[in-house]
Amino acid sequence: PYLALTAEPTSSLQQRLLVDLNRAEVEDLVRLPGIGPELAARIVEFRDRSGGFRHVDDLLAVPGSGPGIVEKIRNRVRIR
Repeated sequence: PYLALTAEPTSSLQQRLLVDLNRAEVEDLVRLPGIGPELAARIVEFRDRSGGFRHVDDLLAVPGSGPGIVEKIRNRVRIR
């Protein structure tokens, strides 16, 4: 009879909310912590030149990105 809300989304909902690094546009990427418009544009440019990301850690090759940013977004992105 009651509606129960949890603090964590279900895994299927969580999967839908993740940003796909190989499909995201600049507008999607700037919603991630630590990613501004310039870095988002570099991520898209790097992805397009390199043929896509295979691992989240591939972001380390993007100029202006670093381990801190990768760790901030690791649980908010996916690779397809």
